[in-house]
Amino acid sequence: MAPATPKQPITDRDVARVLYTATGIVNPVLDVLENVDLLGLKRATREVAASSDDDSLLATVAHAIVWATDQTGAPGTARWEKWTVDQRTAWWVDRVGALGTVVVAYPGVFGVLADRLPIQDLVGFAHQAIIICAVQRVHGVRDRHDQTDQLAALLCDRVVDSRRLLADGADDRLPARHGVRISSPLDLVKSVWAVVGLLRSITDVLSHRPQPKQPWRLLSKLPVVGAVADYVGERAALSRAADAATASLRAPVHV
Repeated sequence: MAPATPKQPITDRDVARVLYTATGIVNPVLDVLENVDLLGLKRATREVAASSDDDSLLATVAHAIVWATDQTGAPGTARWEKWTVDQRTAWWVDRVGALGTVVVAYPGVFGVLADRLPIQDLVGFAHQAIIICAVQRVHGVRDRHDQTDQLAALLCDRVVDSRRLLADGADDRLPARHGVRISSPLDLVKSVWAVVGLLRSITDVLSHRPQPKQPWRLLSKLPVVGAVADYVGERAALSRAADAATASLRAPVHV
């Protein structure tokens, strides 16, 4: 029997290429999440309220809907505009992150069987990458190379210089199959799934991301209960990843 072909190690350039390409998908997704304004409700929260003399039932209902929209704190609302960087960061981690963690934790329903599939690590990594990119943007970091370098450090335990590694420009444009035109909720899902697909090529480094700790990892091996344990563990892991990203973004730059 011929000896097995040695598995090729994942290079820094591999990591930089995949994460840089991923940021080219994630940023348009975040643009949509930030800018979508169904029925103009976000804009309405920032506009001067209608005359207080109008106390009709229709006006009351309209004010209630606008008020409820503002209470979400979503980007573009009056509340978001008043918030500090820390509050905006918390919105992404505690609200959007909490919702996304449901998807990450779902395979835990199958208990230990889920450990045999890489899908949970893939989705978990993608989820953390998306939230960290959102945190980066809140802090004013929108350059994809800067985003890539921080993602590599926080989630892959790699120190990379993506500008240098990708200097030939071969990775500057997204492959056609990873188009990022988003005009419907289905396009949004497809874009996120494209990020998951990209990560398959660097599966070996995905375990470096912040992971759930004990006892949640042990409990995650139990059927059904595992989903709850995974949710709690992944929420805590996401918070650690976001805290690390924030600390890194605030760290002084030494020239």
